[in-house]
Amino acid sequence: SGRRRHTSSASVSWARRCVQETDCKHFKENPHGDTDKPIKSPNIADVITDKWYISFLEVDQDMLLEVIAAASELDIKPLLELGCTCLAVLLKGKKPDQIRTLFKIEKDFTPDEEKTMASQTKWAEDLSQHIQ
Repeated sequence: SGRRRHTSSASVSWARRCVQETDCKHFKENPHGDTDKPIKSPNIADVITDKWYISFLEVDQDMLLEVIAAASELDIKPLLELGCTCLAVLLKGKKPDQIRTLFKIEKDFTPDEEKTMASQTKWAEDLSQHIQ
């Protein structure tokens, strides 16, 4: 769409630190590698086995989103993949209402509109049951 998310300079600085300082050595010597998809567990330690990577992104949700945005903006693919994996684990198994609460999203649909959308997207729910 050509629209970029605003990324704070603090996040960009943090992401730059990832690749410019000592952390870069770990990224190079111990690449994260591919993550099995779909994500099968809501426990990060079941998905990412390298404890260094787990502790590296042990940040609050807002910072995780900033890291993902900064990694995208700076084209740091391994960090982007890692951040998105952490986000996927965070969302794993959550119901829509839980995700709305997690991201502070207000409902903008009436109960009737939600019912209509649920009936129109029943196939997606059925598909998600087969994937899990």
